[in-house]
Amino acid sequence: MKLKSNVIISEDEIVVIEHTKSILSPEVEDNRISIPTHLVKLVQKAYTDEEGISSVAIFFETEDEFFFTQDDVEEDLESIFNQLLEIKQKNNIFRVEEYNIKTKTTIDK
Repeated sequence: MKLKSNVIISEDEIVVIEHTKSILSPEVEDNRISIPTHLVKLVQKAYTDEEGISSVAIFFETEDEFFFTQDDVEEDLESIFNQLLEIKQKNNIFRVEEYNIKTKTTIDK
């Protein structure tokens, strides 16, 4: 059973720690995913007018995609997106864009 995840953002990497609980055991295990920021190609924030921000998608040079939603993280997705945008502005190593689901328009950040 997957519990909440934590996201830690630094200059060099994005770390996602997924907390999971086995059905047969009361122990909580942490699965740590480390993503080097130099592989990030695009960070996309998706939102709706009714619910606000609902997800963030991260795309890599390998065309793999990593996706997490509001339910997956304990911190606010707006904060996570803004941290990624700040790293992008400092070193310009990846693109950041915002996508409006309703209007189907993209704003390059």
